Amino acid sequence: MILTTAQKATIKADIAANVDMNTQPISNAGHQVITDLYNATAAGPFPVWNSATSIIQIKGAVLWANLTPAMAPDGTTLWANKATQCRIKQASIDILVRADGQLTIDATQAGIRAGFMDALTAVPSKSDGTNQPAGWTAVAPILQRNATRLEKLLAGSSATTGAFTANLPIFEGMVTRDQIAEIREAP
Repeated sequence: MILTTAQKATIKADIAANVDMNTQPISNAGHQVITDLYNATAAGPFPVWNSATSIIQIKGAVLWANLTPAMAPDGTTLWANKATQCRIKQASIDILVRADGQLTIDATQAGIRAGFMDALTAVPSKSDGTNQPAGWTAVAPILQRNATRLEKLLAGSSATTGAFTANLPIFEGMVTRDQIAEIREAP
């Protein structure tokens, strides 16, 4: 991924400030050590919203049975309303996961996260017609991933959806040895 001038300056300052990096020689071997450190998972948990979350993983975390009304059909308007609410939540999930043949969901988008949260909470499907969850607390962590050390350094602000908070990635991917060499050898 291409780094901006500001990101390169941030990386250069970070290298200078960290003994595990600033002691590395200005050589291909030294550049590679720093590259490997930046491309490794960040120390400690540092979740970011995942821009490529597997739809299959999301589907596996949904409590599908809780999206179906357990109330016995009794012909009342109340039952019809509850069944319609369940169907609307099912349709919302269907829309979110069937996006033109895509295999992943971009959870950096607040609207996507909010859509899943809405569809998977407060589902009026219990046998008495009251609400129950359908998997938001299992899906939300799947919409996140641990950042690399470089992604943590260059991360954007945090974003909260419901009770779940993660940072928004500004830089995603791996830095190359050539990029590190250019940064370290620049005046």
